[in-house]
Amino acid sequence: VGRCVAVEDLRNDARRDPAAKAHRGHFGLGAIGGRKPIVGDTELGQRLLDDNREAGARPHGDHRRGDATRQLLEIEGGVGGHETTLDEVGGSVLDRQLEHPADATDRQNRAMHDLTIDDTGIARCGWCGDDPLYQAYHDDEWGREKKGDDAVFELLSLEGFQAGLSWITILRKRKNFRAAFAGFSIERVAAFAERDVERLLGDAGIIRHRGKIEATIGNAAAALSLPGGLSDFIWEFAPSHREAHPVAMQDLPATTPESTALSKELKRRGFRFVGPTTVYAFMQSAGMVDDHIVGCHVAH
Repeated sequence: VGRCVAVEDLRNDARRDPAAKAHRGHFGLGAIGGRKPIVGDTELGQRLLDDNREAGARPHGDHRRGDATRQLLEIEGGVGGHETTLDEVGGSVLDRQLEHPADATDRQNRAMHDLTIDDTGIARCGWCGDDPLYQAYHDDEWGREKKGDDAVFELLSLEGFQAGLSWITILRKRKNFRAAFAGFSIERVAAFAERDVERLLGDAGIIRHRGKIEATIGNAAAALSLPGGLSDFIWEFAPSHREAHPVAMQDLPATTPESTALSKELKRRGFRFVGPTTVYAFMQSAGMVDDHIVGCHVAH
């Protein structure tokens, strides 16, 4: 059938905004304040590996070496047979060298590298760059508590669709996703049938990946079986409040004991595309943890 059509969606986004090509866990490979990004190879590799395992992928190369940008995200079955290498998404990722703050003299210097300051002097976590949509998401949504069964289901579903892709791509398509998935009503999505799968595969406004679409429908059915509802169930895994904000992005973990435990329990209950690193990114987005770094105007 050819490559997954999500690749073309990503290429189109990259042509419109090359700086927004990359994102992983909401802070990744995009340009940060005109600098090359600071991102942990190990963190990026681990999340790609988790996503690959969740998708039934056959990774090439050794993720443990930290050479994550060279990994092939090859998805078995589904629409495209496989998705793509990261090199093929809107150009080459490999021409951007991952920069580490080895020459920093102290933690404060490293933290400054992880902030971006706009023309009005507002400092933000560097992963949102200068894209207005990304900045609004950073300011108004990321790290703020999100509760309610359908709202939590939407965010968990979009995190699943993000696996192997960029979060800015998901944000730009979020309205389309909401229209396509009945506002992410758990009851309505759980009732989707094969004709709905085919409809969604033909919708260019979303990520047209059969495995992720079918997983979203299956996850809705699994959510219906939770006695107290999805939101209450997930928030039981929220960690204790952290007194201090992280100083730099390299201080942020890829997984935590809580994200690992939640991932394991979700999988046991039939959820898919919920690896520990995907779940931790969800926890960041849903405000279960507050990972705005020191110096960010939201980190109060």
